[in-house]
Amino acid sequence: RNIAIIDKGEILENTSKKSLLKQLHTETFILDLQVPLQALPDFENFDAKINSEGQLEVIVHKDRSINALFEQLSRHDVQVSSLRAKSNRLEELFLSLVETSQSDSDQSPAKERV
Repeated sequence: RNIAIIDKGEILENTSKKSLLKQLHTETFILDLQVPLQALPDFENFDAKINSEGQLEVIVHKDRSINALFEQLSRHDVQVSSLRAKSNRLEELFLSLVETSQSDSDQSPAKERV
């Protein structure tokens, strides 16, 4: 029922999957478009790019609504045929926690080297 994230033998998190996923601040979505975009519209409050396969990649921050993204897509006449998350969210969280743990340990007082 719980998931533990362990880095170098240290437990960074030990909680439910739902609680872990709440810690993510962004999620990247891949949108397959009915008509490829020639240029990227200006999406207010969303980071977006056209990837090498002609799909639209959009980063949605936790404090933003995906509905707001679709409103903007409609305003720009962008028709979406399918939508999926770019990566495994647990993997993304694991990498984020491990990177944070490593940067915290890098900033701690250095031990004297011999």
